[in-house]
Amino acid sequence: MMFQMSEVEVSTREAEVLAAVAEHRSNAQIARTLHISVRTVESHVSSLLRKYGVTDRRELANLAGTRRGPGMTGLSASRTTFFGRTQDTADLRDALGQARLVTLLGPGGMGKTRLAAVVALNWPCPVRSSTWCQSGRVSSPGQSRLR
Repeated sequence: MMFQMSEVEVSTREAEVLAAVAEHRSNAQIARTLHISVRTVESHVSSLLRKYGVTDRRELANLAGTRRGPGMTGLSASRTTFFGRTQDTADLRDALGQARLVTLLGPGGMGKTRLAAVVALNWPCPVRSSTWCQSGRVSSPGQSRLR
């Protein structure tokens, strides 16, 4: 599977390596996390350097870091376009502006985690003042709107 990232096509694995490089992980750390060899990581990093036209790993990390947005850090890098949830995004931002704790409820697979991550990446608050978490099941499956 291939993904389009700012006019550069990268594979799923390259996107994972790029996200890890943005977090300034070593090749050995990336290899352990992704359960691949260090040589395979080196190959992906070389490919990414070539595809993005940068000369060293530091430039690649900086480039990858700028793709994460102005808000929270430490979230998974998104590899696909997020669209069609304009009202939900606005509702979540409004709720976050009014309350210290906001819970997203709904059935599994509806995109709660992705919605939270997209809003978190663009949320203009200091990293230390916010915590984003994912928890268990909802007892009332009919509830799927922001509360």
